[in-house]
Amino acid sequence: MNVRGGLGERTKLIDERPDNSIAMTNQASVLGPLTIKSLALIRACIGATLAVAPPRLLSLYFLMGNDTASPHSAAAAAVTETHHSSVLLPRLLGVREVALGLLLWTAFRRHADQRRRGVPQATEARRGLRGVLWANLAVDVMDAVSCAAVVAAGMHEKNAAAWFGAGAMVFVVLGALGLLSLDAAGV
Repeated sequence: MNVRGGLGERTKLIDERPDNSIAMTNQASVLGPLTIKSLALIRACIGATLAVAPPRLLSLYFLMGNDTASPHSAAAAAVTETHHSSVLLPRLLGVREVALGLLLWTAFRRHADQRRRGVPQATEARRGLRGVLWANLAVDVMDAVSCAAVVAAGMHEKNAAAWFGAGAMVFVVLGALGLLSLDAAGV
């Protein structure tokens, strides 16, 4: 690597940039928007499903009642009937997920519109998108830690906690990738 010194600072020549770093920047510029859009849409869709049909959805994954119930059996119907009070929290979670997904989608669209118009990187829309991504990441980390605590304590709801915790970890990874791509490629 040739480095040219001038006035106490080192400057790397542009022609010496390795080809693989150019490819990585191009990949980040493609994957960044895809990751952020995916996080927003998946979050909103899962949230809408939880808000609209929690008993049916949760009984399909054996998260309401005992672990041996089949989703198509009379036992599953009985489990769904006896746990109507347990649909409140999934509905609240669903509304939260829809709100976070729509906020992220709106912030991303605003930022993408400014980028298309050629507005410089340090814009209010970019700061807003970073803020919403950090909020998503914070919520998902707290969800994952809460679910891990329930599973570790061996509480009655450990199946539900394991499923929701796994989903939270997927959202943590998507959120972190979105933030990294935003910083790396100026998405």
